[in-house]
Amino acid sequence: MRAYKAARSKGKNKSKYSGDYVEKHEFRYFLLALRQYFEYWAAFARVDTGDDRRINKSEFKKAKSILEKWVGPIEDMDATFDEIDKNGGG
Repeated sequence: MRAYKAARSKGKNKSKYSGDYVEKHEFRYFLLALRQYFEYWAAFARVDTGDDRRINKSEFKKAKSILEKWVGPIEDMDATFDEIDKNGGG
């Protein structure tokens, strides 16, 4: 759905059905967004070892080497997690 919405925000709608479908000129953007969101999901799934669709602090800390490949050095894992997890729900 997010990839669809990202594609729909590109360009002007050209047909009367454009509110329901990705048009030809938006299709490339749709594929790019779809791939990007899939990569986000795959990265999240690698860190979420509990398969509960949440990343808790211990999962976050265990994934330090993976996360640092993606975002660079993380000095204080606890403080970084607390900064990200604003509502305390993982």
